[in-house]
Amino acid sequence: MTFARALVVALLAALPAQEPSSVSLENGMRIVAIERPALPLVSFALYLRGGQMLDGPATFRHTTVAATCAWTGHDDLDEEGVRAAAADLGAHFGGDVDLQDTRIWLTCLAQHAERGLALLAGTVLRPSFDEQVVARERDRELRRLTQRRRRAEDLAQQTLMAALADEHPLARAFALEDRDGALAAADRAAIVAAWRRQAQPQLATLFVVGRGAGALRDAACAAFAGWPRPESATDVPVPELPAMPAGKVVKVPLPEATQVWIQAGMAGPRLDDPLAPAVQVLFFALAGGFTSLLEDELRVERGLVYDVGFRIPPTTFAPPCVLGTATHPDNVAEVLDATCRALRTAAAGGLRDSQIEAARNMWLVQRAAERETHLGAADAAYRSLRLSGDFAAEQRTADAVAATTPAQVAEAAERFDPRRLVVVLVGAPDALAKIEWRPQ
Repeated sequence: MTFARALVVALLAALPAQEPSSVSLENGMRIVAIERPALPLVSFALYLRGGQMLDGPATFRHTTVAATCAWTGHDDLDEEGVRAAAADLGAHFGGDVDLQDTRIWLTCLAQHAERGLALLAGTVLRPSFDEQVVARERDRELRRLTQRRRRAEDLAQQTLMAALADEHPLARAFALEDRDGALAAADRAAIVAAWRRQAQPQLATLFVVGRGAGALRDAACAAFAGWPRPESATDVPVPELPAMPAGKVVKVPLPEATQVWIQAGMAGPRLDDPLAPAVQVLFFALAGGFTSLLEDELRVERGLVYDVGFRIPPTTFAPPCVLGTATHPDNVAEVLDATCRALRTAAAGGLRDSQIEAARNMWLVQRAAERETHLGAADAAYRSLRLSGDFAAEQRTADAVAATTPAQVAEAAERFDPRRLVVVLVGAPDALAKIEWRPQ
């Protein structure tokens, strides 16, 4: 056994699988307990299906603002009151909105867990949405979007998703412009409506993770049993991405840019596809770190880039698989040619066994490290439930990644024909004007 593989085995052994126990309430909510007694902490993580994809043009970013405002007061507690109550419990809390889910969470000392649960329940069921707080958070989101429109990576991601997804909700989720003024005009009533649209019991799964989680699950059932299911339930199905567009290059001007940001991608297989684990290994082998093919060639050997990253979001539909890096304008063609060559090399079975083994190990270590925290364990269990309908899917994926063969990696790479790549270049206009590139 190699040292790297021994390290992976040790990390996984240090995180024994905890069998979740769950119950479904009459209102459609699911409550899951994961017992983890090693630390004197408890985490509550409530996941609401829908996320950013609930927002249409008329409700642009309303879901994000609503989740931000949820923790700013409920019942007789104002924003400072919530913070003081959390401090008394040794708690920290937050709200996150992803592509298809919203997560409202709180972590506290185990001896104060029931009070922490009450704080979470009040936040979810009875948020006050003070008008001044709503206006502040709305304006903060507008400023954040303005800042992101100045970042090459965010501009590239927006453009790439628009090219890949067209009118699909995914494209709207990555949009950075408040084109119709829907966010700027959002008042308290609009944000309350956004919260009611996403905070519904049949869309909710609550994870209780930590010491005494089994007993706390019963308390959580009592806290949320009275949450009424709405007469008009929110519908959250998301269609598959449209047919793969022909490969193309899109240039996005950013006058202040000194380098050119390169974003290249296409839709990959669904995450429940038998080849999906091999796709994960493939992208780690291409761009996962210092042992990867592109890092070796573009950074170590040629000094053209600082690093090469990739992103495959865990969506319930076929996700976009995206590679990204930045380089000097004169080097763009060389970087893109090397990227296309790497994809063809992988499809021809040309990746070294050591690169594939390193990629498998990096995926396994990364997932093991993510599950080390209570919230990470909840994220992993929810991801498994969301994508496959059971709690064993995460382990099945890990087993499949660990067993991925070079032949499977090559088969996965065949799905990524460089001629179908959508490439976005973000840089200074004069630099972009000099770049003429097409895959060879």
